[in-house]
Amino acid sequence: LYTSEIRQAIARSHMVATTDPLTLLANRRAFDLRARRLIETSPDGVDVLLVDVDDLKVINDSYGHDHGDQVLRRVAAGITSTVGLHAVSARLGGDEFGIAVAVQPDRTKEQVADALRQLLSREGISVSIGSARAEGPTPTGDSEAVLSHLLKTADERMYSGKRRQTRP
Repeated sequence: LYTSEIRQAIARSHMVATTDPLTLLANRRAFDLRARRLIETSPDGVDVLLVDVDDLKVINDSYGHDHGDQVLRRVAAGITSTVGLHAVSARLGGDEFGIAVAVQPDRTKEQVADALRQLLSREGISVSIGSARAEGPTPTGDSEAVLSHLLKTADERMYSGKRRQTRP
C-alpha cells in the first residue's frame, strides 16, 4: 500500500512538473526534452511550428481573462486535434504554443499550419504560425542546438508573417 502511494505521488509530481495547468498540454520544460528526443530519433527529420494567438491582450482586456483562458484552451484542443497525440505539443508560455512532429511524407508542415489555422478560424480564433524543419535524425549531443535553431527560425518566420498581415 505504501509503495503504491509513493508511486502515485511521484506520478502526480511528474505531471505537475511537465504539464501546463491551463491547457493540459506539455509545458516548456517537457516540450524541450520531448522535442529533442524526437529530433534524435526521427529518421526523416522533424518539423517545428510555433503558434501565437493573435491579439490575446485585446481579448483579455475586452472580454476578461476567463474568456482569454477559454481561447487558450480551444487553441490547445485545436492543436491536439490537428496533429494528434504522436506530436509533441506544448504551451510554451503566454499565448505561444509549440509543436514538434516527425516529418510525414503525406503531410507537409504548411498543410499542418493551414489545417490548424482553418480549424481555429471556424471558432473565431486567429493565430500566426511559423515553421522550420530539421532533416534526418540528429546525434544526441546536437539536439539542443538543433531545437534552439528550429525555434528561432520558426519564431522569425511567424513574426515576419505577422508584419506582412499588419501592413496598410
